Amino acid sequence: MPNPIYLDYNATTPLDQEVIDEVMPLVSKAEQDARKDLTVLDVPSGCDRKVFEKQVAAILDQMPLVNEIDRKVASDGLSDEAAVSFIENNGDLVHTPKEHWKIFKTWLTYFFPERYRLRSTSEEVLRSSVVRRR
Repeated sequence: MPNPIYLDYNATTPLDQEVIDEVMPLVSKAEQDARKDLTVLDVPSGCDRKVFEKQVAAILDQMPLVNEIDRKVASDGLSDEAAVSFIENNGDLVHTPKEHWKIFKTWLTYFFPERYRLRSTSEEVLRSSVVRRR
């Protein structure tokens, strides 16, 4: 299944403002949030999916808040409660701290699958470990 964030980003057909004004109230909050997030990320237009995902990963890797979260995750994992508290005290927030963490957690595990995973018995984000074949 295609990535909904990429599909939104890759939608290149301009819409008439009148249509946008009529349709936007019907668009889900998740789609509206994805559009906001894509604007903040400022990914260059015209990328195919693979390039888009690499661009987003590179942009996320440069974000100070993501780097701080990474340091906390690397030490011994990061629970939802600790992450929300950290974000609440360390960011210029567009969403609630809880929503920000949900977004970050989704992005970290999606764009960095080799680096992050969720603990299977909880929603705690951990550093991944690579199991090498012999």
